[in-house]
Parts: sequence; C-alpha cells; structure tokens
Amino acid sequence: LAPLTAYWFAQIPLVGPFANAFAIPWVSMLVTPLVIGSAALPAPLDAVALRAAHTCLDWLAVALRALESLPWAVLRLPQPGAWALGCAAVGIAWCLAPRGWPMRWLAPFTWLPLVMPAPTGPLPGAFRLTALDIGQGTSVLVETARHTLLFDAGPGPESTQAGERIVVPFLQAHGIARLDTLMISHDDSDHSGGAQAVLDSIPVREFVAGILPAHQLWASARAKGAQTVQCAAGQRWQWDGVDFEVLWPDAGPLTGKPNGHCCVLRVTTATSEASSASQAPRGPVSALITADIEAGVERTLVARDPGRLHSQVLVVPHHGSRTSSTEPFLDSVSPLIAIFQVGYLNRFHHPHPGVYTRYEARRIVLARSDSDGAARVDGRPGALAIERFRDTQRRYWMDASTQD
Repeated sequence: LAPLTAYWFAQIPLVGPFANAFAIPWVSMLVTPLVIGSAALPAPLDAVALRAAHTCLDWLAVALRALESLPWAVLRLPQPGAWALGCAAVGIAWCLAPRGWPMRWLAPFTWLPLVMPAPTGPLPGAFRLTALDIGQGTSVLVETARHTLLFDAGPGPESTQAGERIVVPFLQAHGIARLDTLMISHDDSDHSGGAQAVLDSIPVREFVAGILPAHQLWASARAKGAQTVQCAAGQRWQWDGVDFEVLWPDAGPLTGKPNGHCCVLRVTTATSEASSASQAPRGPVSALITADIEAGVERTLVARDPGRLHSQVLVVPHHGSRTSSTEPFLDSVSPLIAIFQVGYLNRFHHPHPGVYTRYEARRIVLARSDSDGAARVDGRPGALAIERFRDTQRRYWMDASTQD
C-alpha cells in the first residue's frame, strides 16, 4: 500500500511495521480480553476491567506517540504521478511472482520514480506562481529553478485552518522540503493565521514580514532557526536569474491599520529576446503580489514610479474589494492575467461586482479561486501560461452532479 499512501498523503510511514508489531498483540492480548471480560463480570469488577483496558490504551498511545516523534518516522515524498505509480505496481507484482521468476532482484528499482522523482520546477530565469485555493485569504507560492518563496499562509485556527489543512499538505505533496523565504504581508488573520503551521511543519531559512515587532511570529520564526527581516521597500534579491523586489511598505515603524503597510512583492524573469507570438508578452515577465493594499497605497505607488508597477500577472489587491484596484493603478500595472483569491460565497462579497467588471472591461484573463480552484502561472522570458486546477486536476466528486 506504500505507493497509494504516497499518492494520497504524500508520505510513507516508516514506523508503520514497528507500530503494528507492537500494537496488534497489545490490543489482541490485553485490551480485547479486558473489554470482553467486562461484559461477563459482575459489578464492580466490570468497571475495574474497563478501567484496565482504558489504561492499556493510554500506554499504547504514549508508545505510538514516541514512535511518531522519531525524526525518521515518516518519509515525505512528492505526490507521485501515474508513471511512478505504474512502475511501483509493476515492481510489487514482480516481487510477488513465483519463485524462480527471472531477475526478481531488479524489482526494487521500479520504485525509484516514486522515491526519487524527476525535478519539475521552472527553468533558470523563469518562475512559477501558484495562488492556492484556501478560501477567503491569500497564500501564493513562487518557485524558481532552485528556490521557493511562500507569500502569506492563509487563515489559521481562528477560521478554516488553511495553513495546516491546505498550505502545508500542498507544499509537502509538491516535494518542497524547505522554504527559502516565508513572507507574511501583514497581520490580518486570513494572511498570517496559517504561518505558525508552516513554521511548525517546514524548515524556513528566512522570515520576512510586515507585522509589528511584538507579534509572536517573530519569536516563533527565530526559535525555528529562521533569519528574520522586516519587510521594507527597496529590498532586492535574485534567485536563478529571477529578480525579486519589495515595493511597499517604506522602511520605518509600522503605523496605521495593517492594510496600509502590507508587503508588496514584484517578481521578474530574466531578460531575453521578445517572443514572436502576437499575444505573448515581450521581454521579461513580471508578477505583482499586492496583499490587501487599498486605494491610498495604490496612489502612492503610482505617483512614485508607475513603470515599476507594470506586470503581466497581478494577484488582485484585497481580494477584489471596492477599496482597491483603482483605474490609475490598473493603468500602471496593465496586467494580462489577474487572480482573485476569494472564498466561495464569502461574507465580504468579494470580489465586488463593480471591481470585477472593471477587470473584465480591460479584457484581462481572469482566474478566481472560488470557481477555478488554485491558479498556476508559468512565466518565462517572452512567454506566459495559466493553469486552472479545477480544469486540469479535477476530482471525481466534482463531476458527480453532472452524472445524474
């Protein structure tokens, strides 16, 4: 069952055989006889037997938790594709073949595609942006050839626990064993709530945030060994030929409401010759991730340097709220693709109908998580492509209503 476990849960529990070797006889020889015996014993002996069974289960739970805490307890793997599963199935059949079957010793090698998957990241100079389907909130994964950045982590325990239920499993299923940067734009729970789950589950090299110094995430990130940096305009770095630049907020103390000092990040591919396709972007491709900025910040950014805002991909400000996406801002960005991260029938009624119409009128390619699921954009010099997960990675239950 290991291949199916890897497919469904992106992991193989290595301690499973040890746990079963201990738990099965423990339950069979102690717990089950005590429970059955309690039905035949008179009071108060029946209660004594049940308490003893309960104590045995408590001890079993302690032992299993100890096994679970071992560093090698679970082998985490990227979710395998059909090719890897097929190879593993052939290997299992090969191992179970009758004695004398030729070259059975080669069977374990058929598992290599499962445990050593081929790299699937973008090429040097290109980026891949995935806006996760986390409901009402923001979480965007940016990948380059050898680096990864997570911008916001979605809601936390106070809401849908998207950080633990969606973001972390997605990262693990895609083979991301470490984040080079975790960037938390500001202290709104639908952006920062899932950050603790990410820090608890995945090593983070650098934690960058637009949150107040007293916020508990700073201490938590340091405790996990991450370098901590206050998000500030002017910060720049390059990974694998891809440029990253923070456009907002300005350096200094954070004042006012959180939406006024959100981190704004621009990602730009390497430069190359323009594409010959008529509808393809020319030269480098950029993506602008804007968190929850509102009209005031948009005006400041436009007045400061409108050319620096120009990006082919825009993660829509504030989920399409009517307080954002002003006309001058959209004129400066001039996106070809816009992504709305919104929850299905969310209580804020995002995106605002007038704002959504504003994007439609510009003939921008639109994706929204409440109807399209996660959206992935592959950007490379002179080329741009979008994938909607609800189209390309549909689940069987999505089609149930159409089969009636």
